[in-house]
Amino acid sequence: MKSIISPYIISCSQREGMRRIKMMSEEDQAAINDALERNDFTGEAYLKAVDNYMDRYCNYWREDLPECCTRPKKSGGEAYLYGWGPNEFVPSGTLKDFEYIDRLHEIKVPSLIMSGISDLCSPLVAKTMADEIPNSKWILWERARHTTFVDRHDDYCVELIKWMNEYDK
Repeated sequence: MKSIISPYIISCSQREGMRRIKMMSEEDQAAINDALERNDFTGEAYLKAVDNYMDRYCNYWREDLPECCTRPKKSGGEAYLYGWGPNEFVPSGTLKDFEYIDRLHEIKVPSLIMSGISDLCSPLVAKTMADEIPNSKWILWERARHTTFVDRHDDYCVELIKWMNEYDK
């Protein structure tokens, strides 16, 4: 199946997103690639494919959600659209040319990176950050997606509290 990738150098996270599309059903791949070719992200097949992608790497809805997930909140859709663009896979917003990897070493505060094996922030992206940020710690959770704070809630809280106790002086 043909993959739609712009000829310019793309970011690590975009490459990972495009790689993951190839692991989806042929139907979902076709719907996403068609939407990217036509720059139309409104079709029913595309929206279904994105739902499938997000279920696999991000969504966390279940009955026993912690309170932080059930309280009213604003979605941030307008900011996301402005910064990233109308689709999850190829940035077209103001962040489309933003690449941070060569500047990660400038982060001088201790950094805790917690991610899941099935995370939108893939293990490759998380490891890249952890390798380049001085004084960082990376925890990779099994059975976790982008919402590690839900998928591994108790473990997440234990690690976060330990981190805060160590560095919040």
